[in-house]
Amino acid sequence: MVLPTAKPLRKRKSCGGQDPLNPRKNSQAMTEKEEKNKGGRPALGSAKRDRVISAYYDPGEYEAVSRKAEAASMARSEYVRTVSLKGYVRAIDTPEAQDEKRKLIGLSNNINQLARLAHQQGMKQVVSRLDAVLDEMDGILKKYKR
Repeated sequence: MVLPTAKPLRKRKSCGGQDPLNPRKNSQAMTEKEEKNKGGRPALGSAKRDRVISAYYDPGEYEAVSRKAEAASMARSEYVRTVSLKGYVRAIDTPEAQDEKRKLIGLSNNINQLARLAHQQGMKQVVSRLDAVLDEMDGILKKYKR
């Protein structure tokens, strides 16, 4: 059996400003935009907010708006914009809602543990515990249905 001989490596020729490994990348032909692009979020274009409406508040009103914006986890300007356009803002992350969310997450963990236990020990062993967890979940969900 005759083994083929390996070809000798070619020497690199002058590239004339081009990357020999990536011929599309030509340093001389880069556009101005590619040279100036520093990354980050692209410009908003036509969606840019460039109109201003001013409003003056007395100190009490200003504090009330600030508290409401903070309760809704929004900036003051975003809060005022939303209220003026929609007429309301629904606060999502109130402390009470966060507490209820934590309870539901804990109950879902309990259900997962009970399901695992049911597979290991059988369903008859787990039924009473599962009923208690489901009753507690029903109580929490009824609060949100109001």
